[in-house]
Amino acid sequence: MSFLPFPMTLHVAEPLIVYFVVAMLLVRNLFAQPLLLYVLKFPNTYATSSAASGVVAYLHAVPVCVACLGLVMKFPLLGSLGGSTRDFPDEWNAAALVCIKYTSAYMIQDLFMMLVDEFRYVNDEPYFVSFLLHHTGCLLYLSLVRYYSAGHYSVLLLILIGEMTNPVQNAVNFCLQGVKGGKVWCSTALVYLNPIFGFYFAIVRLLIAPVLALIFVYELLYQKYTGELTTDIPLPVGALWCVLFIATIHGSYPFAIEKLKAGGWIGGGEEKKMSEKKE
Repeated sequence: MSFLPFPMTLHVAEPLIVYFVVAMLLVRNLFAQPLLLYVLKFPNTYATSSAASGVVAYLHAVPVCVACLGLVMKFPLLGSLGGSTRDFPDEWNAAALVCIKYTSAYMIQDLFMMLVDEFRYVNDEPYFVSFLLHHTGCLLYLSLVRYYSAGHYSVLLLILIGEMTNPVQNAVNFCLQGVKGGKVWCSTALVYLNPIFGFYFAIVRLLIAPVLALIFVYELLYQKYTGELTTDIPLPVGALWCVLFIATIHGSYPFAIEKLKAGGWIGGGEEKKMSEKKE
């Protein structure tokens, strides 16, 4: 078996993933967007569409974080990252697979709507390229886990780390777009949300995530190379996963610093009014 499958399958035609994608698109375009436009009177702009995407982000982040936390807590971190499906109970594997499919569906629909909005509103989103690379990398990781039937624990841990800040981040994002639409109450909410999100995001992405990255490198690279760890994940794939994880952390650094400044933790507390999206 080659270490990288070609053609690369993202399993997008699986019925459950298709169902999730369609459901998320319907919620965003038939509920969230009309709610913001016609009930809350937001302007028809890229910022409003970005805020609507936050509704779907909530529907993904909240249940998947609860599920992933419960699943990763059932087994110790060390020794589980590269485990294959035969190393875990069938019920655990089944639940993990649903989380992976749900996250795959979210990434697919968000990537699709991101491209649609970028062309529809001709927007100069400063993080657009970063978002594209992030979502593509996530789908590649998810697909390789499915392909090798191994690494489920590692991807559940990454989903948890990546999405646990999402609810607060999208509350900030929603209010930032509301400010652009002239909503005074959004400006008031940001006074409280910015410090909370800046601190929370920095703790997760700049402290917890780097420690986990070191554990990934130790287990998936060093222990695989020395033969201390038996796993179905080839060394080049483990290296790719580590690179994707570290690249995400590195990409989070400017955003984390920006949010710490917006929250008043560093740099005099000046607020940034940039349009932002979930990472």
